[in-house]
Amino acid sequence: MKKIMVAWDGSETAARAFEKAAEISSKFEAELHVVSVAQVPDYAETTEEYQGALEDAERFFERKGAMLEEAARKYGVEYERKIIHGHPSRTLIEYAERGEFDLMVVGRKGRSALERFMVGSVTRRLAIYAPCPVLIVPKSGTRAW
Repeated sequence: MKKIMVAWDGSETAARAFEKAAEISSKFEAELHVVSVAQVPDYAETTEEYQGALEDAERFFERKGAMLEEAARKYGVEYERKIIHGHPSRTLIEYAERGEFDLMVVGRKGRSALERFMVGSVTRRLAIYAPCPVLIVPKSGTRAW
């Protein structure tokens, strides 16, 4: 295993995914890439609104990125961060294809079956369509069945 990608959105489950990816990266001495997707809301009608939404998302990821440092130090790994733009699942899958990753690590959101049916799940789509194995890290306190 040479390259690991973590899909990171700043959430608690994404932080747990990063920690697991850092642990695996340390064990295999693999490159670690943290990828965040800035998604522009549908209501952005002008170039200024579109650009403003992207800048807001990038500031959010930069601000939340400090939480990654502690886990990286704990496992003694370095990582590369990238913020990409687009629809989360589609953009992450395309990025993984281009990057030729050996593993993608994602956090599992604790949504109900109804919400998954109505909204869809980025994690679910990644697990089905990613070009590499996907490790889904459960949220804290979740039991495996």
